[in-house]
Amino acid sequence: MSADLRKRIARARRQQGGTALYVYGMIRSPGVDLGYVGLDVDGKPARVHTIAAGRIGAVVSPYPDVDRVLPIRCNLDAHHRVGRDLLKLSGGLLPMRFGHVVSGERELLRLLAAHRAEIEEELGCLDGKVEMALKVFWDVENIYEYFVDKDPGLTEMRDRIYGPGVEPSRQAKIELGRTFAEQLDADRESHVRQVTELLQPVADEIETDEARAEKMIMNLTLLVDHPRLPDMEQCVHDVAARFSGLYLFRYAGPFPPYHFVALDLGAPPQRAAVARS
Repeated sequence: MSADLRKRIARARRQQGGTALYVYGMIRSPGVDLGYVGLDVDGKPARVHTIAAGRIGAVVSPYPDVDRVLPIRCNLDAHHRVGRDLLKLSGGLLPMRFGHVVSGERELLRLLAAHRAEIEEELGCLDGKVEMALKVFWDVENIYEYFVDKDPGLTEMRDRIYGPGVEPSRQAKIELGRTFAEQLDADRESHVRQVTELLQPVADEIETDEARAEKMIMNLTLLVDHPRLPDMEQCVHDVAARFSGLYLFRYAGPFPPYHFVALDLGAPPQRAAVARS
């Protein structure tokens, strides 16, 4: 079915009042009903309940059959609020990323049946585990001046290019910028290796995401066994104590383990359960 045809079908359903299902995640507690705390439908929070398929329950709420769920504040807040509530349940949580909509209960049951082995393995892998976020920054006013001051090679290069009576060429400025960026990346890589090695004994898994700001050194997501959260918090404090006051550590959570879900309901089902690295 072409993308254009899918859009026309979805548009026709909306015009006819058709209702789809917004999926928050999979659990092993098929009787869960969280009440009216879901994404808004017609200006009111929708009822969050479970649709069961054997031992698996999909946590859903009614939602218009749209091509895309808008990532606006009220939708994001509702999605994460439900995720936090589901995290309190026993038996594992397989959270879905924001914006997952299926056309209705029949389609949902088909997907649950097709991916049953993968869902059950993922639930087993994530049972009792939570996600924590650790971001580390250089806590300096000017990151360029900080690197120039601490690196004699950059200092010499800057002074040579911008020396008295010297008109820096475009190529020279490009070369200085490239050298600065290389030093920035080298420091990031060194710090990431140091911190991840120290956290590994407490974390089940560590994902390293892109540093999204010039002053950000690392953006880590940690999978942690819930009973070990106090150990992880102490470990983060111990790691931070190794750094000077020019570094800022931001530690947050717990969150549902979104980053550690391998399941893709849009992909062909696997004959064997999903392997985790």
